Amino acid sequence: MDEIYNKAIQVNVHLGEGDERTEVAAKAVNKLGAASLAVLAARKIGVGEETMRRQYEEVADEVLQISQEFPYGKLHPILRLPWFRRVWVFQEVVLARKVVFYCGERLIAFENLAFATDFTRVPYSKPDSLSLHWRSYLEGHNACIYHLRLKEKGEEAKVHHQYLLTIVANLDVTQPEDKIHAMYGYAKRMELDWPIPDYTKSVAQIYTEVTVACFRQSKDLGAILMAIGPASEEFGLPSWVPDFSRRFTDYSPSKPPKTDLVPFRNKQCSGATECDWILEPDGRRLKVKGRIVDYITAISKPWQADSTTTLLGGADFNSGQVFDSLIECIGSWYEVALQRSMTHNGGADSAHQFVAISDLVGLLTSAHLGHTTLPDQFAEHISVLISCTRRDMVALRTVFIHPGNDNNQISITPQMQQAIECLMPMIWKLIFRTTVKSCMGISNYNAKAGDLLVVLHGMASPCVIRPCAGGFNFIGGAFVPELMNGEFWERGSDEDDEWFTLI
Repeated sequence: MDEIYNKAIQVNVHLGEGDERTEVAAKAVNKLGAASLAVLAARKIGVGEETMRRQYEEVADEVLQISQEFPYGKLHPILRLPWFRRVWVFQEVVLARKVVFYCGERLIAFENLAFATDFTRVPYSKPDSLSLHWRSYLEGHNACIYHLRLKEKGEEAKVHHQYLLTIVANLDVTQPEDKIHAMYGYAKRMELDWPIPDYTKSVAQIYTEVTVACFRQSKDLGAILMAIGPASEEFGLPSWVPDFSRRFTDYSPSKPPKTDLVPFRNKQCSGATECDWILEPDGRRLKVKGRIVDYITAISKPWQADSTTTLLGGADFNSGQVFDSLIECIGSWYEVALQRSMTHNGGADSAHQFVAISDLVGLLTSAHLGHTTLPDQFAEHISVLISCTRRDMVALRTVFIHPGNDNNQISITPQMQQAIECLMPMIWKLIFRTTVKSCMGISNYNAKAGDLLVVLHGMASPCVIRPCAGGFNFIGGAFVPELMNGEFWERGSDEDDEWFTLI
């Protein structure tokens, strides 16, 4: 199929029959894409850029406007269509020379849709989480096309296994093995060592092979940070192999995510070392070298958001469950911080409460990934959210959570909305505290008291592992401010190194 797409003059992609809403969306896409291209063209020739920019801003404001008919703006009716979540059709776009989408009677050039959904290109002057969200639908396609064209010109192209694995982790598929097989055509064109499609192999074999290939190509173990262990028994995966079978953004309290795509990284974490690992002959046991930091002694509740109640899960409007579930767990985040203060500091209860808030805000601020700007008075907003967990603040909590007007918009201030958006990388994560060093950190929802916090050679993040028969289960990556800049590593020596067998 990759050769067919490559040789075709044009690939036409059918998005569906369409309706009145997709008709409006298609017009909005073409109008916004044209406005974006006009700004970039004016910038290139040095004439009329400000005029074109003002026109672009007006169009962008109109397209992003939330209304009862378009609760997520006018791009949503097109981008919510199933095509944008399917893994097999990825190669339709990235291997073709020219792509045109058609929905009903409307045609949309791929370039137009790519420019319309990327509000960082001009850029748009009022970015928020919604405008930045639309870019994610074609961001991977764009990057892969760009690097393939570079390679065809004989220039250096830097698409790695792990980037492709990140893309497939957010796409849907009917058969779990096809998460890997569907990328073979592109991987082959990029000369990556990608498993050849073989349906006689088990899902565990296929996922393990591509993970090990990623280790070898990148010369590090970064791909294991996508894993959330211990692995489910469904496919019999080793704990250190990510389970790509379900889309990352498909989660609910009864169906937690299977992969972690929100890593906190700093290469200084393990100093100047390189990953040191040995794959044992059975292909399932991975020996890794590293150093023990401490044991985890206390954990909070995880933020159990339900994507089916949001834009990510295809809900007609945001029900407020994301905010409700944050308030359900943020009190326990605070309790972990409060226990830490009471264990190591004297003084009155009010002093402990102040220190706990400061410690928690410091941790969340340090972990902020920068997709949206931290609002002023971030600490005050966190304090208000914590206060909503008290029984006597039920009325305040109700105001925050439940839709309060005809457009089903959540009744919170823009500043509080911004603060909560900054916390989104914490979805399905929890806060923990360690035993001896009393470090506070963040890891995924499966971390437990008794787990071991370690730093592995060459890794940009600490890891959580769990003792088990024959070795350790890999639980996931972690973020601990005291470790990220290499302070812990620099205080140690080669004598502190030991081998951990992950199974």
